[in-house]
Amino acid sequence: MEEEKRAGTPMLLAKRADDANLTSKHRSLWNCVTVIFARMSQILRAYRTKPEASQADDTSAIWSERARKFGRRCVYDLSVPEEGFDDITSFQEKELYPLLRAQISVPPTRVLDYGCGAGRFTVSLRDLTSAEYCLGYDPCPELIEMAVAATVDPRTHFLTGTPREFFDRLRFKFDLIWMATVLGGIRGPELLKLADDLASALASRGLLFFAENTAPENPENNFWQSRPEAWYEKLFGERGVPIERVGSYLSCGNQVSIFAGRKSS
Repeated sequence: MEEEKRAGTPMLLAKRADDANLTSKHRSLWNCVTVIFARMSQILRAYRTKPEASQADDTSAIWSERARKFGRRCVYDLSVPEEGFDDITSFQEKELYPLLRAQISVPPTRVLDYGCGAGRFTVSLRDLTSAEYCLGYDPCPELIEMAVAATVDPRTHFLTGTPREFFDRLRFKFDLIWMATVLGGIRGPELLKLADDLASALASRGLLFFAENTAPENPENNFWQSRPEAWYEKLFGERGVPIERVGSYLSCGNQVSIFAGRKSS
């Protein structure tokens, strides 16, 4: 325990919070403490002298800046105004949830909403799947603050911290990992490592379900990249999670492909 305290990471403070049998009020307080320490960790990292910033640092800085400037809608096309953001989320739920429901024969025990942003899907995911535990994770503390403030469901939790901290401290695996247009915002070796970690965090025969922008006419910019469907199929297939396209929809004129697949073993 002393070693964990010295590590000083926000993920350690939240480890196994679901096993503490806390009340709803205490769970909310626990989530707030996690966010506060994540913000402190972020500030400390910003003051450390590094010869060269990593891609992960660059990505984190971009999303933190967007969150501060645009609030919860920073995770979507900024042409969508705040007053239309809930309508967009409802549209995505109508496109995605029936396909997800068709993939589930036995309710999952643990669900991970990776890259949850401000938690716009996390609570409804738990309701849809009847999961005992639903965890929303995002490396952006500003977005997790919004998620915590908007959620009272005692079986839904939120964590922040770096991806490395998150996966290093996990003590269980997930029966379902969900992502909604997350991977396009992650670049290079960082994405390859994330695919390794997601595959490792998935339980045997666990379900990976995600939607991603695959529009060929949408080039890479300073924070987003569109990739072909075959690229994602190869990425996860090589890691023991064969996926296939199960649907698609248009989002702001761009194609979004929906993938599903179960871990081989």
